[in-house]
Amino acid sequence: MTHFILAGIFKKLNYKVQPVLHVLQAPESFNNQLSVLEGKANIERHVIGEIHFAIGFVQLTDKLDQMVHAVAPKLLGESYLLDHLSGGHIGKLCLTFYSGQMGSHG
Repeated sequence: MTHFILAGIFKKLNYKVQPVLHVLQAPESFNNQLSVLEGKANIERHVIGEIHFAIGFVQLTDKLDQMVHAVAPKLLGESYLLDHLSGGHIGKLCLTFYSGQMGSHG
């Protein structure tokens, strides 16, 4: 796979260009962010198969629980769950799930 420099949100989330990126319940506006990965990763919008890296968006606590319970069993290896709130206000919560070692470069 050709290496390229990631910018923006994917760099902040420590995304290492895993071949499949699971993007769950993303708002329409997130498609602009995904365009940078076109031709570099397959985007999967459902919880299927093994998960190496996933980004999920939720607004309600019960939806958060559902997403965690759906994604957690499919994560490979050592797994991490990060949450990102913009501006510290109540709104859409972005979750990042990934397996591997934090800070590893591969």
